[in-house]
Amino acid sequence: MRTLVTGGTGRLGAAIASRLEREGWTVLAVGSGEGDLSRVDEARALVERAAADLGGLDLLVHAAGDGFAPKPIEEVTEQDWEAAFGITAKATFFVTQAAAPHLRASGGTVVMIEDIAAYQPWPSFAAHCAAKAAQAMLTRVLARALAPEVRVCGVAPGAVAVEPEQEERRAAETLLGRVGSPEDVADAVAAYNPHRPRPSDLSGLRKNVRQREDGRWYWHWDPRFMTPGRIDEPRSIRNEDRLERAAQTLTLPVLLVRGRQSDVLSEAGARNLQALVPHARFVDVAGAGHMVAGDRNDVFNDAVVAFLEETLPV
Repeated sequence: MRTLVTGGTGRLGAAIASRLEREGWTVLAVGSGEGDLSRVDEARALVERAAADLGGLDLLVHAAGDGFAPKPIEEVTEQDWEAAFGITAKATFFVTQAAAPHLRASGGTVVMIEDIAAYQPWPSFAAHCAAKAAQAMLTRVLARALAPEVRVCGVAPGAVAVEPEQEERRAAETLLGRVGSPEDVADAVAAYNPHRPRPSDLSGLRKNVRQREDGRWYWHWDPRFMTPGRIDEPRSIRNEDRLERAAQTLTLPVLLVRGRQSDVLSEAGARNLQALVPHARFVDVAGAGHMVAGDRNDVFNDAVVAFLEETLPV
């Protein structure tokens, strides 16, 4: 997946870029040294360079910002105001405008790194609060304007990467009792999986769906998955305990292929299975969701072929 991260050299932007790269994404992370995005011509030039270098765009992350400095209302200058709005609001709009054709072509996603300052009045950060509120509204405006081809989302962190002397106080203000980290924000951005290729042949789906009287298609649950008479057994007996005992008896070669972005099987779950079946081979496919073969068919095929060649030599 091809990603452009603005503000990609800052603490949040760098963490996001690093996380996406670990997921197997191709990332262009840019900072203020690579152009003034508050200038429309430079914003457009950046997008065109990114699309050319990456071969298109699947994801655009707006993590750039400016003007986050405490200052009494009486001392805020025009330059302070322009600095906050130029990058946070103006650049957000014009970078997205330039990227829209590329994202429409790929069915991609825009992620805005918003801020709780958009929703809370902080008198010492008037320009920042106003600029972030404008960006939050742009998230909603652009979501409507670019739908349905492009999905536009916002991630609004709370207290993230605060100064050490403020950490205890800020943590006490949160429901979780802790401050966040750049990695928390990166996890939220990485959770978006905007680019699952749509198969050209949908006939295979008919095995898994049924059309009901209302004309809509629904995923089909085969009742044969549940043996009659066992519905009322405790879940721990019916599923986990029996599956663990069965797994421990396996002696045949085992290959576990997991999509790293899976929302069904976590890495910890895969490692637990490995502990039960120590001889199992585990392949963690970057850039793929739960349906690995649909997202990264090439990697899935290579893993299976290599496994078969090793366990079933000709």
